[in-house]
Amino acid sequence: MNKPEHKQIAVLPARGGSKRIPRKNIVDICGRPLLSYPIETCHSAGIFSEIIVSTDDEEIADVAREWGATADMRPPQLAEDRVPAAQVCAELLERKFAPEDRPETFCLVYPMAAFMSAEDLIESARTLEGQDAVLGVSHYPLHPYKALVARNGHLHPLWPEENKRQSQTYPEAFAANGSFCWVRTEPFLKALSFYPSRLAGHVMPPDRAVDIDTPDDLARARQLMRLRQLAEAGEDHLP
Repeated sequence: MNKPEHKQIAVLPARGGSKRIPRKNIVDICGRPLLSYPIETCHSAGIFSEIIVSTDDEEIADVAREWGATADMRPPQLAEDRVPAAQVCAELLERKFAPEDRPETFCLVYPMAAFMSAEDLIESARTLEGQDAVLGVSHYPLHPYKALVARNGHLHPLWPEENKRQSQTYPEAFAANGSFCWVRTEPFLKALSFYPSRLAGHVMPPDRAVDIDTPDDLARARQLMRLRQLAEAGEDHLP
């Protein structure tokens, strides 16, 4: 097992009031609550001194404890729709830990990150050396320079000059994929941002970066998880 060289924790923000998919953070995915998958992955990585689920919901808290995480009940005002994850994490760190006891680093892990691997967490933790943050990212399926916007009933290139260029000249582009972000605690508490100037990316393939925001996303996630489970069961039975 990979032991942490210093104290570092995982924080999973999982409020109960999701709108597009009711009870999203504990919705069933192949017989298990969604939240259980990232918690299990954090345990498998073996690099966290504590795995904390921040929630306002007792049912979510019970699921967190069942799967071996610490449930931290956040203040009600931090469970509203538009409260950013940075504010939730900062409040938890400052309330739960005295300054001298705070973890040197922590990893924000999203409850939807059911498909990330323990290796993603381990390798990105190593990448944090020399950085202030490491973000789980994926390549765009189409480059942003190809983006079109609607104005006055017509479509227009969002970046007209870049759109004229040959695509092989475009810079490599990434997007945050809703899986995780490592940060150094003290710089984070000063800036309250997961996007410091010294930010690196940990690139993940599409099958490990499945965001779940809509019912269609949920149906796709269930299909992918079932396929993964069937593949793993087949590997277990190989001679």
